[in-house]
Amino acid sequence: MFTFFIMISMVTSFIKDQRSGMLSRLAATPLAPLQYLGGKWIAFITIVFLQVVILLLFGYFVYDITLGNVPAITAVSLLLALTATGLGLGLSLVVRTENMGIALTQVIALGGAIVAGLWMPLEFMPSFIQTISVGLPQYWAHQAFLDVMSRGATIVDIWPSLAMLLGFSMLGAFIAWLSYGRYVKHAN
Repeated sequence: MFTFFIMISMVTSFIKDQRSGMLSRLAATPLAPLQYLGGKWIAFITIVFLQVVILLLFGYFVYDITLGNVPAITAVSLLLALTATGLGLGLSLVVRTENMGIALTQVIALGGAIVAGLWMPLEFMPSFIQTISVGLPQYWAHQAFLDVMSRGATIVDIWPSLAMLLGFSMLGAFIAWLSYGRYVKHAN
């Protein structure tokens, strides 16, 4: 759940670039839109991935939690970072104000966590909520972490979850790519 709160920092960063004149100056350089978006995206992916790794290592060393298959837990962590930041990238270029971005991040992070079964087991929720949860990235990340850490799953076992997380990250990147022209147009 906490990984999705990076969207607030992303929205703030992109709105700041747009309003400060930085984006207009960058638009006058040979820097391609993909380079601008990719550079910012990689920085935020790194932050989220390191947060997840630190949290997992803390749990391992302090609480003796089982991490399971290391390549699998690494893949889930990396794809979770890609997903949260990919969706954050899309959100950052769609919203017009920082407050709108913060509000939508709260809905995405907290609402998604509740509906996806992060706060309580999905089995306790109505069937329509269980159906909706499958359409959320939090559900797929949660299932992948559960499978790896509790059931000893490997990358091969969790490929559907990894594919869904990759799909969500690409959806966010695609939204950002489509919105880039409008984003630049509204720059100071």
